[in-house]
Amino acid sequence: MELAVAVAGFMGMALSAVGVWFACLAKREAGGARKAAVAARQAIKRSLTGVDAGRAVGLIERIQTLNRQGHWQAAIHMYGDLRAMLSDLQASHSGEDNNNVGRSLREAREQLRTIEDALEETLANASEPGSLLGDTNVHLNRIHNLLLPIQSRIRIDQGSL
Repeated sequence: MELAVAVAGFMGMALSAVGVWFACLAKREAGGARKAAVAARQAIKRSLTGVDAGRAVGLIERIQTLNRQGHWQAAIHMYGDLRAMLSDLQASHSGEDNNNVGRSLREAREQLRTIEDALEETLANASEPGSLLGDTNVHLNRIHNLLLPIQSRIRIDQGSL
């Protein structure tokens, strides 16, 4: 009988050891799955940032075309959309070590607001906004040039995945 109790005790310890071993394996695999999920989330975020930057570049080009054609009202409505896109891009760069991009995007949004206010004031006074075209396009070109490296970096990052 004592032998049976000893064997049962030994079997219980052996099963416990196997259970602990499986628990350790499961924990290690869960850590790997968590790391993979974080990496996938970051890759998706980079991809969406690249899409947002590309859309913003396209919108800048449309606004410049509308400005050159004198379609000021249509251009004014797009400035808000562009500011929203820049805000999204800024939010996606807020946690980075080098936050120069985020600061530049904030400044770009402020410039857009200034341009939009100047256009609205000029149109409200029934003045010809053509005199603002040069300054407007200079600011839009600066924002365009700010977005191109973001877009390029995203494409390079996606190529290395």
